[in-house]
Amino acid sequence: MYTSIANHGLTVKDKLIENYYILNQIIQSIDTGIAIFYEKQLVHVNNELRRITGRTYKFLENNLIDIISKADYYRIKRKYISVLKHSTDKADYYFDIIMPNGDTKTLRCKFTLVRIVEKKGVFVMVHEVSKSDEKHDDLCSNVAHELRNPLNSIIGFSDILTDQNLSADDRSQYLTYIRNSCMSLLNLLDDFSYYNKLQHNKIQIEETQFDLNALFDEINQRSGIYLAKLQKNNDIELICNKLVVPKCNVSGDPQRISQILINLISNAIKFTEKGSVSFGYEFSDGALVLRVKDTGIGIPHDMQTKIFGRFTQVGTIKSNNGLGLGLAITKNLVELMNGTIELNSQVGVGSDFRIRLPQKMLINNDLGKKSSVTAEYNFSGKKILIAEDARINYILLEKILSKTGAKIIWAQNGEECVTLFKENRDIALILMDMQMPVKDGYAAARDILKIDSSVPIVAQTAFSMDDERERILNTGCTDYIAKPIDRIELLNKIASVIR
Repeated sequence: MYTSIANHGLTVKDKLIENYYILNQIIQSIDTGIAIFYEKQLVHVNNELRRITGRTYKFLENNLIDIISKADYYRIKRKYISVLKHSTDKADYYFDIIMPNGDTKTLRCKFTLVRIVEKKGVFVMVHEVSKSDEKHDDLCSNVAHELRNPLNSIIGFSDILTDQNLSADDRSQYLTYIRNSCMSLLNLLDDFSYYNKLQHNKIQIEETQFDLNALFDEINQRSGIYLAKLQKNNDIELICNKLVVPKCNVSGDPQRISQILINLISNAIKFTEKGSVSFGYEFSDGALVLRVKDTGIGIPHDMQTKIFGRFTQVGTIKSNNGLGLGLAITKNLVELMNGTIELNSQVGVGSDFRIRLPQKMLINNDLGKKSSVTAEYNFSGKKILIAEDARINYILLEKILSKTGAKIIWAQNGEECVTLFKENRDIALILMDMQMPVKDGYAAARDILKIDSSVPIVAQTAFSMDDERERILNTGCTDYIAKPIDRIELLNKIASVIR
């Protein structure tokens, strides 16, 4: 809004001084460091920039070059000249400065061209980069980098599949490439999400009593599938060592222990070209000792402590992509369970990981021979109701259950699920998608449990966060499984609760 200065009894000079004073107060109150260069001379800095650099304005005016890292000075100079020539250059820029105590500090800056009549200047906004900022930038940068390879494969082979002249063998092979890339994407996102939850203390250890032998059977099957996918099953022997007892009951969190072992076993398989990958357990001094051993490339001595850090990988095998978070996640989980992890490794010979977890009770843990067991699933004569609105998801579940002998009934929404349950009171288990039209899985589960509180309901959810799990279990569901669904995990859950 225009206001005549004559109305205020001010001269033009007075008004300019007043405007400068107001503008200066605004700039000084901003919590972003600001420096203004005019005709290549520093003419203004605000309080925040003085705080960030630990220097006075007079010092900065005369000695600015002295506090900039020598390695960065010429890069900054080129950046400054580039901004003067190209007014659209507003990208963030990083460089280090030397603090009064001799330490270095990283600054993130944005350079913007300003024009005053025919002359040019540069307006610089400065932020101090904290340790958390650096970690976040590293994490995002690594995620972005690792997403490119599987996305490139998915997009590229999807385009090739539009060729109607492809042979059936080629089409099948390309679909395999796409599926493997999708699984790589899922693993990357899982690692990213899980590491983020660990960093924010959102992972809770839920200690219970469980059969360790049954858990090892599941891990053995999943690892065998992973080995076959990498087409290494003819070169590597997978060995599962466990006690020969009907049950081996231990205390702990089976989900986290499984995650630890899968991380270590998949790593061992990736970095082993031939020989064996073995995993097993034993009991020593009141502790459960888990062990994963391989005949892979080994880890140099100077890397054996570093590999438990973020984004650290060892080896040159080309197929080994990933964020390098697996061992960092593993170490964090072990420490959450008050355990320890040890590594013995020799380059060219292999690696041996040992994890010690304290035990509160051990039941039926008789020593015996070691063996490998493959679980079989037989649900003959059992009715399983699948509540799933997406046809493709139903087809997948029906295919997984096709060899178990179960009779499958399909409900395409929550309302239909309740109706079909009323008509089939001999249903042995319900697989309930929680996000459905007409009536969602939460409402459908509550209605069914009012009719029969004993029917087991295994929820399917696209969300794997702990709060979602709590909400599902509070609804009355017996268990839950996160999408995308793992076949072995689903069959094990069904086998453990079906009536």
